[in-house]
Amino acid sequence: MYGRNILSRVVDPSFNVCSGGRAELRISKACRRKCVFCCEARGMLSGARFMPLKEAVAIMDRLRTKGVGHITFIGGEPTIHPDFHRIARAARLLGYTVQVTTDGTGLADASRAAGVLADIDELCLSVHWHNEALAREVTRFDSAFSDTEAAFENIKRFGRLRLFMCHSVICSLNLAAVPDICEYVFSKARPGVLMLSQLIPWGRGRSSYDSLTVSMTDIVRVFPPVKRLLDVNGARLLISGIPLCVLGGWGRFSNDLGFSPRVVLERGKVGAEEEVLSFKKSLVPPLNRIKTRECASCALFEVCAGVFPDYLKKYGVSELQPVSARSAGRLLRETTYVRENSCPG
Repeated sequence: MYGRNILSRVVDPSFNVCSGGRAELRISKACRRKCVFCCEARGMLSGARFMPLKEAVAIMDRLRTKGVGHITFIGGEPTIHPDFHRIARAARLLGYTVQVTTDGTGLADASRAAGVLADIDELCLSVHWHNEALAREVTRFDSAFSDTEAAFENIKRFGRLRLFMCHSVICSLNLAAVPDICEYVFSKARPGVLMLSQLIPWGRGRSSYDSLTVSMTDIVRVFPPVKRLLDVNGARLLISGIPLCVLGGWGRFSNDLGFSPRVVLERGKVGAEEEVLSFKKSLVPPLNRIKTRECASCALFEVCAGVFPDYLKKYGVSELQPVSARSAGRLLRETTYVRENSCPG
C-alpha cells in the first residue's frame, strides 16, 4: 500500500498558510450530542472546551495579513461557543468570507440564531436522518430532531447565505433512508449543495466502524434517486470519502476534484503545555486515506485521495479498478463541481 503524507502536523507559530487562502479554526471542543460516528470525539476529550475570544480574533487577524480570505469555524459544535457571534462579527470586520459547519444546535433558539447567522456567508448543516427515531439513534440526544427542525426555520428566517449546504454521513443506520433524508431536507429548505459522505474511521466512527460502515458499492447505488431529487430542486451533489474509480461516472461530483488547500488551527497539547497548533491540509482531502497497489496504474492517482485503511480491512480491494487515461480525461472534462463550493466534511 502506498501511504501519502497529505496531513502534516506542525507546531507553527508563524501559521504558514497553504496557497488558496482558506483556513479552518476549531473554536469549540464541546458538543451536546454524542453521534455514533463522530470523528471528533477523541479530540474533544482533552484541552479547553472553547478557544478564548481574544485568541480567536488574534489568530484571524494574523491569518488575514498572510492572505487568508476564507475562514471556516469548526468544532465540536462551533455555534454553542459562548462568544460565537463576537468571533463571527470580528471575522466579518476583518474582511473574511465566513463559513460554519454545524449540527444546528446553536440555531434552534430564534434569538440566538439571529445573532449567530448575522455574519455568516456560508453554512454546512449536518442532517443524517429524516425522522425523530433515526435522529435519536444517530445522535443519542433526545432533542436532535426538534432542534434540526427549528434550525431549518431559523436559517430560513435569519440567514442571508451565499452558500447553504446540507451534509449526510451514510452508514448502516441510514443507508436505506438516504433518499428519504434528501426529501426531508428539501421539504424544509432549499440548500444549494447536498454532500453525501462515507463514514470516516476516526473517533467513535472508528470504534464502531465494523458495525456502522457499508460498502462503497451500496452507497453508489443510492445516488440515482438522490440526483433526481437534486435536479428537481436545483441543487448540486457533492460526494466525499469514496475513490474515483468506485464512483465511475459519479466521480465528477467528488470532493477530491474540488478540494482547496487550507490550514487548520486549534488548541492542543505539546507535552504538558497547551498551545495553538496548525495543520496543513493539501493535495486532496486529508482524511488519512491511502493508495493500494491497484491504484499505482490508475490515471487518476494524483487527484484521487484513495481509500480508508479500515475499509480495506473489512471489504478488501475488489472494488478498486484502475481508471484508464481516456476515461480519466473524460471525467475531468465533465467535472461540474465548482471549487468555491468546497465544504469540510
